[in-house]
Order: sequence, then C-alpha cells, then structure tokens
Amino acid sequence: MPFKEDLPVHLVCPPEDAVEDKIAEAFRMVYTNPPIDKDFLSKKALGEAMLGDDECGHASCSLNAKALNAIRLAQMPKPREKGAMVAKVSIPAGSGKWTMSKKKHIHFWMYDTFDHTAAFVEMVDF
Repeated sequence: MPFKEDLPVHLVCPPEDAVEDKIAEAFRMVYTNPPIDKDFLSKKALGEAMLGDDECGHASCSLNAKALNAIRLAQMPKPREKGAMVAKVSIPAGSGKWTMSKKKHIHFWMYDTFDHTAAFVEMVDF
C-alpha cells in the first residue's frame, strides 16, 4: 500500500521490524484544535532540518506513547510561543506502519488512506 509521504528509496523504510497493528493511544504535539492534516506531517515534509542521520525516522510522523513526553515538548519555548497543544489519537490497524523505542517514542509511517480526523480523540489539558 502506498504511503502518504515520500520515503527514502535507498533505505528499507519503514524498517523491517515496523508493525501494522493499531496504536490504541498515542499523543502528538499539534498547532490547531481540532488538528488538521498538516499537524501530522513529518519533519521532512515540513522542510525541517534532520537531526542526526535517521532519514527514515525524519520521514515519519512522531508520536509519543506517554502524554507527559508530548506535553514536555509542547512546553518548550519555541513550540509554546507558536501555540503548541497536545492531541490524543487512536490509530486503527491498517493505517500505516510503526515502531516504538524504549523511550516510548513512536515513528509512524502513514498509508495514503490515513484519516487524521478519524484518529483524533481529544485535546489534552496541561
């Protein structure tokens, strides 16, 4: 199934250990309430500089399995100045592929059929 964004073609991306299961609960820093499609774009799609050398991760939508991690990001000076908020999402199986790090960071590569409005649950107060 095609992905919503262009992924690096010279890498195995998403990685082979990525799964297609649902993500029952995750959190994303967003800038609109309710979130819009742009709030789910990767840093690559937004034209942001890549940190490190993880091209595949740079082309993913970053989510957090813990609300506190996303809240801490939203409270940092630059995002706070831009009006950052945190959205809770529930992503059904078949929406894309994802991996999760030990620190509960989720890389999510969306299929072109992913509907962010169906995944949005609520805004998180902080």
